[in-house]
Parts: sequence; structure tokens; C-alpha cells
Amino acid sequence: MNEKELEVLKEFLSFPLWETEQVFEKFLKYAENSGRRFVYESNSYKKERFLYIEGARENKVVLVAHADTVWDENYVNPRYEQEVNFNDDKFTGTKNDCGIGADDRAGCAIIWLLRNLGHSILITDGEEKSSKGGSKWLVESNDKILTELNEHQFMIQLDRRGDNQFRTYILGTKKFIDFIINTTTFIRLPNDEDEPGTTDINRLCTKICGVNFSIGYHNDHWPKLHDNSRSEYLVFSEWKHTLETVKQLLDIEHLQRFEQ
Repeated sequence: MNEKELEVLKEFLSFPLWETEQVFEKFLKYAENSGRRFVYESNSYKKERFLYIEGARENKVVLVAHADTVWDENYVNPRYEQEVNFNDDKFTGTKNDCGIGADDRAGCAIIWLLRNLGHSILITDGEEKSSKGGSKWLVESNDKILTELNEHQFMIQLDRRGDNQFRTYILGTKKFIDFIINTTTFIRLPNDEDEPGTTDINRLCTKICGVNFSIGYHNDHWPKLHDNSRSEYLVFSEWKHTLETVKQLLDIEHLQRFEQ
């Protein structure tokens, strides 16, 4: 077990569920100290926010994750004072009336660990508020950034429940899907194209292909939508498998561009 990776994941899962400031501050500080060009945009509405850090590689991709959780509804008097425990390869919460925010703090943690590979980074807010959020605002009000994003080779979103699965929604050509299958162990979800997606890449990928990888969390919205008998948890070995798989993919020397 890699203790550094475990500690990074635990740090991101320990950020307060009801706000996104700590996630953005961590990436913003890195952007300011790295010498890389970055764009941080925040509108008056709290969820209309994103941080884009340009990659240094020539044939780079965009790594996408969202800082918010489904448990962020009460900003003034937070109800969800969750703490996380790690035992037997699994992260769980001390309270079963809410989740642990692995959707999508676990995705942010993976991007943090991959931040120095030369690829671009996009951290959004408000993905859980699909009708009003950072990626929607980016598409509607930040044409230059949207154009630049779609000049990359493709996008990878790290925001999918379960293990060893991927979705391309309507964003993947046969050539791109074959590329993902041939370069990873991930399995495409059945009826992928038939299920509409509301996640960030479905808005952001206007010209290039995009893929969403599972990152090891389970029952992510369950207490909120159903009852508290099936609380959210994350399997560390599944999360680590995605981290290692994406790292190997990103290390390919000449990543090709996949247009829709």
C-alpha cells in the first residue's frame, strides 16, 4: 500500500462536505506556485466556478473532476459533520445519514496525484446542480476557455461510481472507444450511448471525445435518495487501480487526438 496515496485520498475525503473552498484553494496554490498558466473564474452564484490549469505537454488531455458534493446544500448551518474512517481497504463515514463525498473528492484526489504529468486540469463546482454549475457557466460565458479545452487530444473525467468501468455517453467514436478498451482494463457499461449523461464532459466536449472512469465509490447518493441503510463507501484498491491505469494511459508518449 502506498501511504502517500492513502494520505492524499484521506485528505480530500476529510474536506467539509458542504463547501468547496478547500479543494479550490489547494489547486489554486499549486497553480500559482507551478508557473503554469491558469484561469480561475467565479461568478456571484456560488456554484458557477471553475479552475483551469494549462498543461505543458504538446499532446495533452484535460483531466476533469468536480469539487462539490451532493451533501453541500446547507452552507450556513452545515448538517453533515461527517468524519471518515479507513479499515480493511474501505473508507466509510462515522455518520450514516450522509455520504463521504467521494463523488467527487476521490476524483479530485486522483488529479492531484497526476498534476505533474504535463496534462491540463479542470476543477469545476456545481456538477451536482446540473441545471446550474461551473461547467454550464463555462460553456455559456467563457468561449475562449471552451475552445481551448477542445483543442486538447480528449478529456478524461474521474467521476464514476463502481470499479473498472467507463462511459463515453455520446462523446466517443468507435476509434476512441477501442483505444480506451485496448489501453486499459476498463469495461464499457452496457447501453452506454442510450443513457443520457449530465456530468461535466457532456457539456464540455463539443469537438473532442471524452471518457468517464469509475473511481471506486459506491452508494454515492443513496441516503439522500432512499434511506440511510446503505451509506456511501469507497474501496481503496479500486480507486488505486484507476489511478494507476490513468497514469499509464497519460504516460503514452504520442497520445493522438480523437474528434467526435
